Amino acid sequence: MKRKRLVSTLLAVLLLTSSWGPSAFAAEVGSNAAAVSTVQQEPESNLEQAKEAIHKGLTNMSESIQLVQYQITEQQFSNLYDAILREDPWLFYVEGCTYHANKNGIVVDMIPRNTYDKATVQSMREELTQSMQAALSCIDPTMTATEKVVQIHNYLALTCAYDYENYQQDTIPRDSYTAYGALVKRKAVCQGYSLAFELLMQQLGIPCAIVESDTMNHAWNAVQLDGAWYHVDVTWDDSAPDRPGQYSADMLLTSDMKAGNSKNQHKNWKHLPSPAYSTILDNMDWKQFISQMETKYRSNTTLTVDTTAYTCRKGSTYVFKAQASPNQVVVARAADSKIAEVELLRADTDGSYYFQLEGLQEGSTDIEIITESGTSKKFPLTVKGELYQSDTSGQLTLHPGQTYYFKLTYNGGGSLILPHVRTGNGAVGVQLAKTSGNYAIYAVTAAANATGTQTYVYATPDGGVPVPQFSVKVA
Repeated sequence: MKRKRLVSTLLAVLLLTSSWGPSAFAAEVGSNAAAVSTVQQEPESNLEQAKEAIHKGLTNMSESIQLVQYQITEQQFSNLYDAILREDPWLFYVEGCTYHANKNGIVVDMIPRNTYDKATVQSMREELTQSMQAALSCIDPTMTATEKVVQIHNYLALTCAYDYENYQQDTIPRDSYTAYGALVKRKAVCQGYSLAFELLMQQLGIPCAIVESDTMNHAWNAVQLDGAWYHVDVTWDDSAPDRPGQYSADMLLTSDMKAGNSKNQHKNWKHLPSPAYSTILDNMDWKQFISQMETKYRSNTTLTVDTTAYTCRKGSTYVFKAQASPNQVVVARAADSKIAEVELLRADTDGSYYFQLEGLQEGSTDIEIITESGTSKKFPLTVKGELYQSDTSGQLTLHPGQTYYFKLTYNGGGSLILPHVRTGNGAVGVQLAKTSGNYAIYAVTAAANATGTQTYVYATPDGGVPVPQFSVKVA
């Protein structure tokens, strides 16, 4: 779990960092901050009300949240803010905040800082809901709480890959710290795994918390079963770099003693609701336990895929179906992630999984489909050149008011399928002028007042990503 810690030498503006993930917040205090007076401890009710107000404001994506009426100190605010981000995986878009405090150290208000706008967040919430439901589809309602924990542990270990490449390069994107990254993008670091696990436990009604260790720079989970708390660390049990279909159970429902042994080496943790004294599951044969779950809840372990081979163009997408037994976890990945990527669109309770692949660059790879029981299938994928190819490349220079015509050829075979063609700036417009055979002619026009504008012309395949064709400069 990555963190940044910033300390300002100025008294008037203190830059602080939340201990929870990469989210930073800044405090602006009075110029006489060195003479902060002692503040009396506020009643618990004030803290609860302040926490509720902060949580509501973050959920509603409020521009500012008033807090002066709760009379909370900066340290209390910091604790509340961290706790809220640990406890609510749906706040994946909260990047940080700025808060203001008066000369007595009482927090007056906070201004949240979000990674995405409201429209984007709403769309991402819908994606997260869909992915959450897909994860829960592997749960049989008759499973015990222990079996549900094991199943979700295995699901995340199988479907999410540790963001190892970005971790090595210190370029971890914000989403990899979130439940959205783990469940939707299926790539995360420890914080993302932990928040995703917590989200699914919340849906199943199983008490769950996130545990941190500053010493380890790491986060994991704790769950409560039959009144006892246990450690669960999906990140630890997943393979890094990712090896599809492989995971361990070293940190599955362990006691404090096993979590801290010479193999697991977890130490100096905080936020564990209660010591994990129970060792009753420390010597569990999880391989046998999971095998018994297979027999109990799955009538068979067959796997069928509706595709034997596929050829597509760069930028195009294709949906295929995998059918397994009910409650079976199924994952699909491209053997070479540079050639193509695969995402889960939907999982049904009857064991139907719908995946979408997208060609990223020319080449060949296998699409691998694997169940948690080890059954696997694969089919070859060939990705050819661009689905759409422009007769114009590089940079096009236009004068204000000038129109330029370019030809876009469709390489997909069969009749012409028009993409969505647009520019990145409204000062340069694009319109369809003519179609014939497998190509289309588009008119690019620079507005009269577009001097100095620089943009791109994009062609977006149906369901695909925007592909830049050429750049436009208005001079």
